[in-house]
Amino acid sequence: FSGILFHLLVIESARNPNASQSLFGMAQVSSRVYPWVLLVAIQVIMPNISFVGHLSGILVGTMQTAGLLNYVLPGVRYLRSLDESDRLYRITCQPNFVKTPSESAFTLFSRSNSQLQLSVPAIMTPATATL
Repeated sequence: FSGILFHLLVIESARNPNASQSLFGMAQVSSRVYPWVLLVAIQVIMPNISFVGHLSGILVGTMQTAGLLNYVLPGVRYLRSLDESDRLYRITCQPNFVKTPSESAFTLFSRSNSQLQLSVPAIMTPATATL
């Protein structure tokens, strides 16, 4: 599970590239290099921990923010066809089921003119987000 946390850490760092993060309250580190610094720091503090799992989380997160996983992940059209499928009706008719958002809101990361652009789906607006 820690690999997933590192993956999410990379995505968070990509959302706020100019921010700084606190490294165990001892130093401020640029958000861009924070996942890598945290990987090394945790490995030094706890050498028997899963280095490969953490590293793979960072690499997959980097691939996702670069858009390299867009060809592997299912597209919006396919996900919408699943929403409308008769075979999945028992799931999709549930009152808490969230249908696939529009294509413009579905893309989390895209590269344009060497800058990372982020569009948040409508279901993740600050008014509906809870921690």
